[in-house]
Amino acid sequence: MTSSQTKGWTSAVVLGYIAAGTVIGALWVWWELRVAQPMINLRLPGRPKYTLTMGIVACLAFGVMGGMQPLLFQSPRTHPWGSG
Repeated sequence: MTSSQTKGWTSAVVLGYIAAGTVIGALWVWWELRVAQPMINLRLPGRPKYTLTMGIVACLAFGVMGGMQPLLFQSPRTHPWGSG
């Protein structure tokens, strides 16, 4: 992703990295679905209760971040986090 800024999205290096990442990600998903005790259970999002709970948590988390953003932008530059 950072190489794309200097080399462009259509360069062979960037496209190679994207292809390699896609292949490695697909192999990882295949492996996680195959083993008896996966590192991350990829079958959980298929359960309606889990999906609903994670959707609610995501909405609440984004709401908190959205509420904090104006405070960060309006803080003076003298603070280490302010944007002025």
